[in-house]
Amino acid sequence: MEAVRAVLAVLAHARYGDVLFALEQRADSGTTYTAEVPGTHATRLTALAEPAGITRLANGRIRLTAPALAYLRGLPERLGCRVDDENRLRLAGEPYRLIREPGPAHRRGMP
Repeated sequence: MEAVRAVLAVLAHARYGDVLFALEQRADSGTTYTAEVPGTHATRLTALAEPAGITRLANGRIRLTAPALAYLRGLPERLGCRVDDENRLRLAGEPYRLIREPGPAHRRGMP
C-alpha cells in the first residue's frame, strides 16, 4: 500500500507532456514537424531553454522534434504556448498548423 501511495504522489506531480516527452525520446523516431509562425514567435521559441528540439528555419518557419512537440502538448493552456488536441501550435491564442515531415526512412527513399 505504501508503494501505491508513493507512485500516486509522483504521478500527481508529473505533467502529461513530461510523460510523452520521455516516450518520444525513448522511441527516437526522428519525426519532425514544421510550422509557419511570425518572426517574433520563431525567435522566442528557439531561445527557450526547454524544450530542446526547436530550430528556426527561414521566413518564420520552425522545426520541432517529436519530443519537443510532446513537451508542448502537455503545457497548460494558460501559458499561451502549447500544442492543442488538433495538432496546432497555439501561441498567444493564435493557432498555427503543424505539418509532419516524412520520417528518416521515407527521406532516404525507403517505404
